[in-house]
Amino acid sequence: MESSDKGKELPRGRRTANACLRCQQKKKRCDGNIPQCTSCADHHLTCTYQGVRRRGRGKTKAYLEKLEARVTELEASLRRAANVPAGPANNTMAWAEEQLAQASSATCENRTETTLSGAANFITTASHNERRHEPIYCEPEVRVPGPATISGGYERKRAALREKLFRMLPEQNVRKLNLEANRDPFTSSVFIQLPPKFQLQSMFEVAFTEANHVLPLFDVSVLRDLVEQHYSDPTVPPGKQPGRWAMLNAAIAVAIQLRTARGSYSEMTELSWHFFKNSFSMYSVIALRAADVFGYMYAGIERCANNIRSPARLSLAFGLHRREFYSVLDHAAADRHKRAFWIAYILDKSISVKTGLPSVFEDDAINIDYPDLLLSASTIDGNVPGTSMSAFAFRLKAELATIEFSVEKRLYSESAGRQNVHQLLDLASELDHQLENWKAKLPSSLQPDRIVWSTMPTVKEPIILLHFAYYRALSEIHGFAAHLNQEDDISVIRQIQSSRMIQASAASQIINILQYLPCEQPGHLWHILCYPISACITLLAVVLENPTDAQAHSYARYIGHLVRFLTRVQQNKVLEAQSLLDLCSEFERLALHAISKAAANGTVTSTSPSISAASGVQNYGQASCIDNQDEGEKTSFLLTVAQKILSYTTSRTSSLQLAQGLMGNVPHLCAIAARTFSGLIPTLQLSPSTGLLSPSSLNPETYGFTVM
Repeated sequence: MESSDKGKELPRGRRTANACLRCQQKKKRCDGNIPQCTSCADHHLTCTYQGVRRRGRGKTKAYLEKLEARVTELEASLRRAANVPAGPANNTMAWAEEQLAQASSATCENRTETTLSGAANFITTASHNERRHEPIYCEPEVRVPGPATISGGYERKRAALREKLFRMLPEQNVRKLNLEANRDPFTSSVFIQLPPKFQLQSMFEVAFTEANHVLPLFDVSVLRDLVEQHYSDPTVPPGKQPGRWAMLNAAIAVAIQLRTARGSYSEMTELSWHFFKNSFSMYSVIALRAADVFGYMYAGIERCANNIRSPARLSLAFGLHRREFYSVLDHAAADRHKRAFWIAYILDKSISVKTGLPSVFEDDAINIDYPDLLLSASTIDGNVPGTSMSAFAFRLKAELATIEFSVEKRLYSESAGRQNVHQLLDLASELDHQLENWKAKLPSSLQPDRIVWSTMPTVKEPIILLHFAYYRALSEIHGFAAHLNQEDDISVIRQIQSSRMIQASAASQIINILQYLPCEQPGHLWHILCYPISACITLLAVVLENPTDAQAHSYARYIGHLVRFLTRVQQNKVLEAQSLLDLCSEFERLALHAISKAAANGTVTSTSPSISAASGVQNYGQASCIDNQDEGEKTSFLLTVAQKILSYTTSRTSSLQLAQGLMGNVPHLCAIAARTFSGLIPTLQLSPSTGLLSPSSLNPETYGFTVM
């Protein structure tokens, strides 16, 4: 028999609450004796215990308790509201209805039908009440199930609490709150109903005869088919056919803008925005391109740039830039897809050149050819099946977009800063050679130095835009070369002087062509004016840099031509351009003052960015115009403004980007433009969403359109 002092075996049914570490490692039963268990004592080992682990409290249903508490509070407040004496309408729930109406973020409105005159006198508008820009929410027929990770019990509890709350409310508010509770990203928003079918068909035929000369986006026969499909079953909600719904609304919005008559711009713009907001639940690439064409007419260039990038990336994801994508398509479908891709390409490169933002497309990754000449007829006014865009204009637009982007990328890259003057002049010569080769592809009667505008067809806008882009690229190339540091090499000096003359001549031609632009219809006018404004900035910089030049008076006269054009636009109420007119008027006065001052002194006014103009900086932001200052202040003011303008026109900010900073809403460009020109117009204010000089009618926020 073993001695009792060696410890007794634990009964087999008994377990200790905590075992020592050695017994745990050896997987032995531990008796839990303190300070040493029996096993460790027998083997003369150190016995170590960890903290005792015990079961804690179970999880509580705190979230349910909070929901129940909130429902209790709502019940109590509704009971208190029921005790309030009835008003004139004898409604005991008036207070609750008022509070709930204020709390809901969007409500369904009653619609009233009004007839508008002009190009869209058939269109039924939404209510023009207090909440006119609120959408009409259409309940989707199929609800998207919630995440599977949420427990079914929790969902049932939440649904029960919501139903309990709805039962306590007046019947007329139940549907509104249900719409709020059930709204999700797949709910379609209808801001205005489509007009009758026959009016849509005639509208498309009239509007897109001219629109497709700019970009061959809209195929009228395809639009007719979409109209037939839509009206064959008008009960189908928009969410069932999002691409068709988006395309029709985007086409209507663009058509209204293109056919807006003079004097009715603000009313028709507001109407077109209702259709554009209808189309913003779009999925197809072509519908997205239509949205970009619409956005080009407005000052929200930053939002337009974001819209352009998304479908551009989508076209890359589809593989529209690769030949392999078209191998399985028939000829008609391949043409449509190629057209959509090249429109995306042109818009992306154009927006990149204007804003300095990176392009989505890498030219080395594209292995399809430029648009086929078979896309349309060979003459300028010939029609293609489905479009009316001339072949050479569309193809050359794509080629010119490549050259324009190459100019910005190669001249203003980091690698260009590491090259010497000879290498940079060779680079400018190479780009100039590419541009001249592009010009040679134009028909002889349409080349920039041979065109006779009086013999041109009625639709001149696409050719004018081509010439604007050509002259701007030419001015950009030679403007870069003109501001390189001169060396002792006579050939370098001669080439730089020649580039200065070409830069100013190209800018002058842009303003000269402006007289042939019809301005009776607003259309793309704000977008087109970006080119003349950039040319005006270039000419002003040239005059300020060398006011004694023999051509300085001629350059100042061209600035005056732009002022008179803007005056005509403002007087005829084509577009609100008063702020732009004020700035260009100051440009003209500043140029004339610089010329007269230099002529009086008989010397060249030095406007090098290195000049100290500390005395003028103080008055820079205080002067409304130079005529309000004495001679000393005028000279100092002139030096300061010239210093700022030249510092940006000779740096990596092009004159086109400065113009875009004035007319668009890209934040960094607006900040640069405000710093450069605030002395000329003290009322310039920097806004995070609107441009410096853009009228309110061209800002998307005016029509309740924002993209987060």
